[in-house]
Amino acid sequence: MAMIMILGNAVKMPASFLESARTLTTNIGIEMGYASGSHRQALFATGIVLFFIIMTLNTLAIFLSRRRARWIVYRTRYLTQGIAKILIWMAALIDHRSK
Repeated sequence: MAMIMILGNAVKMPASFLESARTLTTNIGIEMGYASGSHRQALFATGIVLFFIIMTLNTLAIFLSRRRARWIVYRTRYLTQGIAKILIWMAALIDHRSK
C-alpha cells in the first residue's frame, strides 16, 4: 500500500518519470476485487506478463553473476600464479646474493 501512495495511483499513462503512475502489481491488487469476465482475464494476463518480465530479469541476473564469478576465478588464478613467480624470483635473488 505504501508504493501505491508514493506513486500516486494514477490510471493514466505518465508523460514523464515525475508524474503519478500505477504499477502492474498495484493494478492487479486494486482491481481484482471487482473484476469479472474479460476484465478478470485481462488482469490474469497482466500477471502472466509480469511473471515473464521477472523471469527474464532473474535469468539475466543469474547469467551475469555466473559470468562475473568465472571471470573472478580466472583473474585470481593468474594473479596468484604471477605472485608465485615473483616470490620464486625474489627467493632465487636472495639465495644468489647470500652465496
